[in-house]
Amino acid sequence: MSVSKELIDLRYEEPTLLAVNTFLRRLQNKAPITAVRTIPGDEAWLVTGHDVIQELTSDRRLGRTHPDPANAPRYLENPMVNAVLENSYADEPETHSLQRMLLAPHFSRRKMEALRPRLAPLIAEAVARLAAQEPPANAHVEFSVPLTSQVLGELIGIPREDRENLLPLVHQTSSVVDNQIAENGRETLMDYMCRVAARRRAEPGGDILSTTVQSGMTDYQAAGIGVMLLFAAMKSTMTITTLGIALIGNNPVARDQLIADPELWKTALEEILRIAAHDLIMPHYAREDIEIADVTIRAGDLVLVAYGLANFDKGVFPAADEVDITRSPNPHMSFGHGMWHCTGAPLAKVYLEMAYPALLAALPTLRLAKPLEEQGRTTDTLGDGLEELLVTW
Repeated sequence: MSVSKELIDLRYEEPTLLAVNTFLRRLQNKAPITAVRTIPGDEAWLVTGHDVIQELTSDRRLGRTHPDPANAPRYLENPMVNAVLENSYADEPETHSLQRMLLAPHFSRRKMEALRPRLAPLIAEAVARLAAQEPPANAHVEFSVPLTSQVLGELIGIPREDRENLLPLVHQTSSVVDNQIAENGRETLMDYMCRVAARRRAEPGGDILSTTVQSGMTDYQAAGIGVMLLFAAMKSTMTITTLGIALIGNNPVARDQLIADPELWKTALEEILRIAAHDLIMPHYAREDIEIADVTIRAGDLVLVAYGLANFDKGVFPAADEVDITRSPNPHMSFGHGMWHCTGAPLAKVYLEMAYPALLAALPTLRLAKPLEEQGRTTDTLGDGLEELLVTW
């Protein structure tokens, strides 16, 4: 990577939930692509423009692996983020397509509709769990965490009795302050998932682990997919679930409109997804030189695709910082884009479009127990950094 001006140090300034990162927003307002230096000290391109991200993520010259993994520039020091570099660089396009083909049937429209009867009791259980608490209650711990664990466990093929116990390991693997802690968590999670894969080989079902082992993968290969799905989906889905509750609880007028007119959920859910993914950044690498938006990204360069910032691109989203439950169209990128669009997006949408209305049906006066800016978050893990969301009713 070679640029004529000094690199800008990438940093974060979100001390509270849903806080606007004014530093990154200023970079976005100046240019759709900015040369930056990551926290580990490596050079990278930060891509924040909505249209540029659309173009870039549809370009097969953008990948996730690197020809020299040991010396590849890093976004963060975390073994789960860097695990992608263990994949073969030469075979990445074929491997990526194969994995998507393998997983896609599990998230088809037919499969998602068939999943609804299995999700309904899990959601009802989570709603009852939160409603049974004495307010103020922690919606993150009492609702989002157990519900997400059960839903993903159902899909991946994790025994019900183990599902909530896996959260501490997923949290451990997310550490960005102690790489050894994260690596130990990853190894423990892989060992566990290998045992589950072996069990699914002997007792197959309709879950993802069963499908992967039956496709010819080894238990270890299937476990790797299971761990990555659990890691990525659990963190992101828990976050979106909780931040959606925060948005609803912080906007009583919108909450009452949704209760009065359930049809508004069609657009409201997309708006929740747009805002809740406000800090989503995914690391990629250029497989070849790419000229775009007046810059040349060289082969091997680290490219940070800031989907969350693209969701607030004022050229695409009028009044981008406002919550508008009727916003349409809403071309947010909370599930990525192009060949990097999240395969599991249909599950998240079905799950959330069932969970939020069920929660408001039980707790129609749901609101924040303290101001949003006082509902804190941590910065020592990837993703949510959430510990609580105190609500009352």
